[in-house]
Amino acid sequence: MAVVGSGAASAAIQRATGLRLDPLGSYNFNVEIEGILVGGFMEAKGLEATTDVLRYQEGGKNLGDLVFPGRTKFSDITLTHGMTISDSLYLWYMDIANGSIKKKNATIYLMSHLGLPLKWWNLINCFPVKWVGPTFNASKSGVAVEVLTIVHEGMSKPTLGI
Repeated sequence: MAVVGSGAASAAIQRATGLRLDPLGSYNFNVEIEGILVGGFMEAKGLEATTDVLRYQEGGKNLGDLVFPGRTKFSDITLTHGMTISDSLYLWYMDIANGSIKKKNATIYLMSHLGLPLKWWNLINCFPVKWVGPTFNASKSGVAVEVLTIVHEGMSKPTLGI
């Protein structure tokens, strides 16, 4: 009997259901802050982690350095969305600007075309560091856009084991 790997199983599910699981589209996502779905965002960018490299030149080893992982840093997350009547993101930023630090956990969900979460990134101890309001232009019809940049202390990405 043949052993079926996860890649073959995924292909079989795709054929049977007609759903394409790979690659995933980036257009359908949600952002949740402290358990509250805060709105439909146009863009969420900055999911990035970088680990510094420590290099050590060992005596007698002339063909390169020894390398070790150093500190891991996380990029700021920029959230862009069309303005609504809710001022919750602006008020959260203003709390920080006025010295009242309220760190919150957030999650960015990548959704299927059916609206089901496929992958998600949990952001730990977030707070806003920049708020940008809309640009007004009477000669164009467009959506008023609000941008919030948040920092965080780390992220986790639960896996489905596929």
